[in-house]
Amino acid sequence: MARINFIELPAPDLGAAQTFYSAVFGWEMTNFGPSYSFTMTGKVDLGLQGDSSEAPSMPLPVVLVDAIEAAQTAVVEAGGIIGKPI
Repeated sequence: MARINFIELPAPDLGAAQTFYSAVFGWEMTNFGPSYSFTMTGKVDLGLQGDSSEAPSMPLPVVLVDAIEAAQTAVVEAGGIIGKPI
């Protein structure tokens, strides 16, 4: 069954965002390069994108599916818009 896997947020000040989520919610963040950080709980995780050229303009939910090509086709056939193709 498809489910939300993680949500990505823009984080212009990555260090401040990491500190905030850690202090408020106790979330441990793992860095993936200098501009991206991610929780790794295995549930619904949070990604923080510090690179403004890659950051979404609003929260970006990422849905885990069994077959990505089929899911992309289903989105388009249902009238959805693919903002960033596979």
